[in-house]
Amino acid sequence: MNLALVGIIGIVILLLVLFFLGMPVGFAMAVVGFLGFCYVVSFKAALSMIGADLWFTFSKYGLTVIPLFVFMGYLAFNAGIAERLYNAAYKWMGHWPGGLAIATIGADELFAAICGSNTATAATMGAVALPQMEKYNYDTRLSSGTVVTGGTLGTVMPPSVVIIVIGLQTEQSIAKLFLGGILPAILLGILFVLTILIICRFHPEFGPPGPKTTFKEKIKSLSGVIEAITIFILVIGGLFYAYPVSTGSSDFAGFVCVFAPS
Repeated sequence: MNLALVGIIGIVILLLVLFFLGMPVGFAMAVVGFLGFCYVVSFKAALSMIGADLWFTFSKYGLTVIPLFVFMGYLAFNAGIAERLYNAAYKWMGHWPGGLAIATIGADELFAAICGSNTATAATMGAVALPQMEKYNYDTRLSSGTVVTGGTLGTVMPPSVVIIVIGLQTEQSIAKLFLGGILPAILLGILFVLTILIICRFHPEFGPPGPKTTFKEKIKSLSGVIEAITIFILVIGGLFYAYPVSTGSSDFAGFVCVFAPS
């Protein structure tokens, strides 16, 4: 059979069938590639190719940081850091219209800075924030939307697993990508907060304001933020020290290189 025809059958028919059967994209493509290699070369060669590709992928040193960052996030969650972050944000912004939702975005931003996973961020803050917003009669569309949307900050805010994978695939400096993700993550958080304020301005019933807190309580709550900031500085500072972004220099002036034209 003509090889071009074999390729068309494999991609157009077999691959689409596997997609519609619900097989994950990566596994579907692997199956089609394996069967195609078996037909074109041999079964033994296809097995050797799979073994070599698996070893090449999972033996990459850069990928070892991904489970470690996720593990760090789960340690932070079980240590109660997420609850303290949310409590601090709630003390400062909970009395605003939509304040609990805004506090969730703020806690998402800080927790993402020590987690590295958007899924873990959304799951963690959902467990902490959703019961509080339900307690104060927040509209479920606002509360659930805030948790899910705020979780996406973990994709941009370093140390992000997604940024690590992008850096490895494109052979770019992960330290530079991490530093370049800080300002966009902060900007996204601000835009999310503005969106919540606008929604609650036109629909006050979506996010009733919570009780006010004293200035003393607000200052006291900041102790829960110190842990997250310390971990973030250690992670980003350690990367910057190990892999300076400016040639021949490891001082903080290299931060400018991230935003300067090449």
